Amino acid sequence: ETGKRASERARAQRGGRSGGGPRDRSEQGAAGATFERTRATMAAEEPGEYTLYYFDIAGKGECIRLALHYGGLPFRDVRLSRELFHRKREAGELPFGQLPCLQVPAAADDNDDDGGAAAAPARRMVVQSAAILRLVGKRTGLYPLQDDLLAAKVDALMDYDADIFHGVRVLKYRERFGFPAEAFDAEAVAKTLLDSVLPRHLANLTKVLEEGGSGWLAGTAEPTIADFFLIPPLQQLLEEGNGVERFKALGAQFPALRALCDRFHALPAIAEYYDARAADQAAAAADAGAK
Repeated sequence: ETGKRASERARAQRGGRSGGGPRDRSEQGAAGATFERTRATMAAEEPGEYTLYYFDIAGKGECIRLALHYGGLPFRDVRLSRELFHRKREAGELPFGQLPCLQVPAAADDNDDDGGAAAAPARRMVVQSAAILRLVGKRTGLYPLQDDLLAAKVDALMDYDADIFHGVRVLKYRERFGFPAEAFDAEAVAKTLLDSVLPRHLANLTKVLEEGGSGWLAGTAEPTIADFFLIPPLQQLLEEGNGVERFKALGAQFPALRALCDRFHALPAIAEYYDARAADQAAAAADAGAK
């Protein structure tokens, strides 16, 4: 399992990572806000593994996988088939019947005093990607616990994801959002997104990034969960067009955001995660070919 193995390597190597580890000290952000890591040693000391359930795609789960790995929290990366997902949903195992879902180990549940309460397994199942990422951030130092204004900025950036990408997601998954295919003018929607909606929001995000002065979205010395939340869909949009060929033109229009994505993927722990993932995929393909 890539997540488990790679996160163990990250925990062992974190102290020597360039720029300092995300759990090893208080950070002074470029904007002057102290990013104090009050649970600095939790990931290193915490027994048990987290389990992330999602599909075998990037989607809404990739930001969580990356944050768990970068933060050094050991986790199992369980990638469900559609069939197994439907079985789990019908059995009522998933809150809201949705993925991603993060199962928190009992040892990391501060309120599970006796370890045997019937409600404990349910309360340790966390859904909604932003909520999961905030939990991970609070336990790894990727979310500011002692600076309310900085926390609000991180939250606002994460909320801005909906403004930027909601139209793109409706275009791709129109029926999921209640738009019958025959009553949906996909060409007109794509044109409006490309001509006005996306450029406006990407320009706003560029301004926030540049005013922060640190190279990260919240203006901190190291990435926060806002970067983890926004960079995967940004990269998919700017480099791959999110399934719409014409959207690829946005990459040339917003070089600062492309550079942000490159900077994120150049982080040693992030590069390590993708190297491990590529190795696992190659090994799986070789095994399948040998059968």
